[in-house]
Amino acid sequence: MKSASAGSANDSANIFNDDTIRVDGKRVRLCDIDAPEVDQDCHADGQPYQAGDLTALVLTTLIGDDPVRCDVLDTDRDGRAVARSSVDGMGHGSMMVAAGWVWDYTRYSNGFYVTEEARARGRRPRDMGRAVVAARLLK
Repeated sequence: MKSASAGSANDSANIFNDDTIRVDGKRVRLCDIDAPEVDQDCHADGQPYQAGDLTALVLTTLIGDDPVRCDVLDTDRDGRAVARSSVDGMGHGSMMVAAGWVWDYTRYSNGFYVTEEARARGRRPRDMGRAVVAARLLK
């Protein structure tokens, strides 16, 4: 794995989809997470919802207009940088897993987010994520 920076503390990000952001014009795949597909339907409380769309909205909300830092670890088969992204030292993958919106992708992560996922499983899924979205929208 290489350790390089795809973004400095001054780069803004645009959300490409539920697990990919665009920083400085480059697509960056968030590493070590497994996110629902953009068009994937899930059910909560007996009601269907578009999990991928909501996950992308949560990621958009978490990042907001804040500067994003990306630490590149690899490049995937589609040519995207694979990186851990953060704002003010708070990792997006960690927050998304802890909130129950995405999962630890153990095939690649070697359990990097296992603690966050265990915490998320201990409470009603997505409650924390909804709270984060609501807090950002009320700003």
